[in-house]
Amino acid sequence: MLEINYEEDRVFLDLDGVILDTQQRVVNLQDPEHYDWSEQFFKNIDWQILFEEAKPINNSIEILKEIQQYYKKIQILSKFNVIEEANIKVAYMREKGIEIPINLTPVGTKKSTQIGILTPTCILVDDMTKNVEDWNNKGGKRIHFSENIKIETPTKVKSLEFLLR
Repeated sequence: MLEINYEEDRVFLDLDGVILDTQQRVVNLQDPEHYDWSEQFFKNIDWQILFEEAKPINNSIEILKEIQQYYKKIQILSKFNVIEEANIKVAYMREKGIEIPINLTPVGTKKSTQIGILTPTCILVDDMTKNVEDWNNKGGKRIHFSENIKIETPTKVKSLEFLLR
């Protein structure tokens, strides 16, 4: 696994699809024959219910509760489609006892540009290939997250457990 230097490395964690299964829940709301990713689609989602029903992926909430006690250079970096979604994300994480910073990025803005100049001490954990590739191309380290991978590598993980090592 990728070694985390707790004195130097800054770790940015995606929320949807890494911490919670919310991304798949949004996909499941779609008609598979007529996908609609419009702003109106996202405005019609009951974000409160979606997050109430959301499940942590591979014990992610408990891992974050533990690691936030000693690792201060970690934060959530998540995109949002509508302001209600952004507000619910923050409220949900705080309700669960997660106090690490939450950096919300509007859809259409690359996560890499939200942070500024990336260095090899900036690590992004994200389930979207395009996000981790862009991050890597801009000078940061990337870890691709997929709960379905069989074998973890330094750049592919299925749990946030690697942060505990």
